[in-house]
Amino acid sequence: MSEMKKVKLTAQETRTTKNAAAADKNLALANKSLHIAEQAYVEAQKILQAKQVIATKKELAKNQAKSAYEAALEMKNQTSQEMLDAQEAGDKARAEALQAEAARKQATELAKQQAQEAAAVKKAETEARKQAMLEAVAVKKAEAEARKQADQEAAAAKKLAAEQAKQRAIEIAAAKKAEAEARKQAIQEATAAKKLAAEQAKQQAQEAAAVKKAETEARKQ
Repeated sequence: MSEMKKVKLTAQETRTTKNAAAADKNLALANKSLHIAEQAYVEAQKILQAKQVIATKKELAKNQAKSAYEAALEMKNQTSQEMLDAQEAGDKARAEALQAEAARKQATELAKQQAQEAAAVKKAETEARKQAMLEAVAVKKAEAEARKQADQEAAAAKKLAAEQAKQRAIEIAAAKKAEAEARKQAIQEATAAKKLAAEQAKQQAQEAAAVKKAETEARKQ
């Protein structure tokens, strides 16, 4: 079993305890004085019964001792009440101190928790900023890659368009050349056909003239 913690008395409790001890001491002294006075009274009664002065002194001493006893008893009662009041005040002060200590501990725990939460929020913000920076770098890199890819595709498209335009120009030139050759061939064929038709017409005219001449010769005969 652990040793009980010693309760520290307040200043008021200490004073009240000292007063109570003094009252007890005074009461003991009063009791002793009363006892001595009573013994003195008995001795004086035995030895000096006839003397009224001794009786008067004895009565006075007895009354004084009784008064001292009553005063000491009253002081003891008063100091006992003061001790009870001081103990209640001490208990109240200790209870308030315990409440203050509990409140201080609670405030300390709350401050510690708030500091931990603030640190967690700060860490989360730092991580978020770091992640945002990484994402921004990644986006920037992706945009650069996309622009590079777009430039490469545009260059390829431009080159393909140039090749296609060149091919179309070659094809157009070939088509024009073929068309010119065809027109030339057609002209040549038309000229040949015209010449042949003229030759045939001349031949037919000659044949017709020969027939006419033969008919004329035949009629003459």
